[in-house]
Amino acid sequence: YAHVRGGGDLGEQWRQRGTHLLKIKGIEDFEAVLSGLHKSGISNPDRTAIKGFSAGGTMVTSVLARHPELFKIGFDEWGVSDAINFALDQKSFLSGRERMLPLGNPSNPTELRAICERSGLQQTKSIPARNIIWVTASEDDLQVVPWIPAGYFAKVRMLTPNAYWYSMTEGSHLWYPSMDEFWRHLTSQYSVMEKSFGLN
Repeated sequence: YAHVRGGGDLGEQWRQRGTHLLKIKGIEDFEAVLSGLHKSGISNPDRTAIKGFSAGGTMVTSVLARHPELFKIGFDEWGVSDAINFALDQKSFLSGRERMLPLGNPSNPTELRAICERSGLQQTKSIPARNIIWVTASEDDLQVVPWIPAGYFAKVRMLTPNAYWYSMTEGSHLWYPSMDEFWRHLTSQYSVMEKSFGLN
């Protein structure tokens, strides 16, 4: 396993090294892991898919904006792909402190620049033709409300035809309403990977 800074697996101090204004460090770690896998011959960019859930979606959309050459398919699952509006969103059941603590306060100019540095919506200017992006949302998600990923998808869909939207009318944040929905979602993603990687 590769534990990037900001994750909780190696303790609180490790998590603090990749959160708030330092969140970009976790993204840089993730990019370094991808580069290392390719250089070692374990993988190659044309056979690499990345997936991030919730705050991990920030990582996926940021890497797509920064280094799309490192992978082919990105899965943004209930992700914070628009970090500014997520931090400001009053509809989320999370408190303002809970939303801003890991990301920063958009009202502070220094912190706003740091948020923009790793926000997929703000960073994405173009998407290479080889890349595919998949965005998942739930209409009943009260944590990352659906218009956060929907706004990101609307932008990337204007930049590439290789953008997929998967929305659930039921379920919530990182939660499927049924096992049928779980398998439908997963098999749809595997179908995209098989076709893209030439495995079918």
